[in-house]
Amino acid sequence: MLLNQNTEMINPSTLPLAFNENPQVATVGYIKTNDEDVEYIKVPYETRNFRAFMKNQREGFLKIVWDKDGKLNGGTCVGHQAKEIITTIALMIKLKGTRKPSSIILWNTSIDSRTPIYCA
Repeated sequence: MLLNQNTEMINPSTLPLAFNENPQVATVGYIKTNDEDVEYIKVPYETRNFRAFMKNQREGFLKIVWDKDGKLNGGTCVGHQAKEIITTIALMIKLKGTRKPSSIILWNTSIDSRTPIYCA
């Protein structure tokens, strides 16, 4: 308890890990894609990251991983502003984001528009 408020335990699967190299590399959650129980999409920067496109830094990708029930499990991002993008993915995992419609839609211009993520 902190200042008479209940606090949540830290969930390591929602903590992003980022390397400030060139290009930036960032990851969060469960990212193994060779498991039969997960699905994923890999989105190249050159087609879906407007900021990277405008700054002529088009090399990179965003990979989002979810389970068979549609629950978001993790993501990896390599390229311009990867740390900012992976923070959004971490928030979606924390809010128990899925690929199924619900009440709140989180959106980021760097995420593939064909892959909306919904949060309960």
